[in-house]
Amino acid sequence: MEALWIHVGMPKAASTTIQYALSTGLHQSSIRNLPLEAFRKTLAGPEQFRSLLATEWGPHEHSSDYSPLVARCGDAVLLSHENYCNHPPECVAGLDYGGLAVLREPTSWIPSIASQYFLFDYAANPAAQAPIHEVGAIDTDAQLDTLFAQFSRQFHRVLDHIRKWSASGTDFRIVPYTPDLDLNVVLREPLARLGIELALPTSAPVLRVSYNFVAAQLALAIYLAARHRFGRNHATSARLARLALGVDPRVLSRAQTQPQQRTIDSINARVREAHSDYETTLRQAGHADRIAAFVPPQASIIEPEYSDALAETLIRTALQRVRPPDGFDPAAYLDLNPELRGIAAQSGDELAFARDHYEREGAFEGRPASRSV
Repeated sequence: MEALWIHVGMPKAASTTIQYALSTGLHQSSIRNLPLEAFRKTLAGPEQFRSLLATEWGPHEHSSDYSPLVARCGDAVLLSHENYCNHPPECVAGLDYGGLAVLREPTSWIPSIASQYFLFDYAANPAAQAPIHEVGAIDTDAQLDTLFAQFSRQFHRVLDHIRKWSASGTDFRIVPYTPDLDLNVVLREPLARLGIELALPTSAPVLRVSYNFVAAQLALAIYLAARHRFGRNHATSARLARLALGVDPRVLSRAQTQPQQRTIDSINARVREAHSDYETTLRQAGHADRIAAFVPPQASIIEPEYSDALAETLIRTALQRVRPPDGFDPAAYLDLNPELRGIAAQSGDELAFARDHYEREGAFEGRPASRSV
């Protein structure tokens, strides 16, 4: 039986750095990316895991996408996927394994993972976030409190799973997250005990996106506006939502408001409880001297009118659609441009056609928009 070593996460806790180190520091012929469907199969049980270990390596399948990653090195198999920690270790029951989990304290983890969800997962499955967002962005105290409640519960679940991974594994390490995580300690030394030589990279990976909680709120506002106000499909709306990542944070800082004190107290209580769980887990792992002190989260909300206006401006700029002037009359626009009436009649909604035509073409062509022009 080959030795098994698993990096189980957490997400947003140096997982990209770890996978970058593995993907660049191991012999390239030993690496392949694990398709997502194969990752899901490994969760089904020990037999699926054994099947993965027994699979013959095909041609070189390394890519720059570090997750999920699997490597065969001599008599050992390494797996790295940040979302193993979202599942209990029943899938490796009866298997001897070692591994690694990196814990990040909840004050910074919750906004970070929430931002990732809004930027990427919300667009893929908006119905799953319905308890948080009825309409628009995070513009009410209740929605903000619900958000922290949801991700605090997820934090507790992840820590519970990680403790189980640690308890049932051999030489399974839990370490606290730091921005300058020592890869010699968390990777090279444990792998050396398996006879695996890891050449650590001399530079850190270039992260593809910087997550910002407030920018994520704007991204959600853009997505919803594109879908419901501009009638764009899911794929286009999801692409437009990424425009939020390019907005200068200083612009957003001018429009932030603080929730009510009772909401702040509720959020602090939830995160403090999560932090207590974090402390307990690190103490059990022998890191009592490296526990970060609890710091209340900075939970702010973008003013709804500002985020809606900014979202509309960004969408119009990207789609090259001009905002109609105040008092724009679609019927008058057709009267002033009679050559459009035939096409408008075929559209099924003449007034909607008139507005859409002005935004897309009429304004750029200099067509009159109202009788006063």
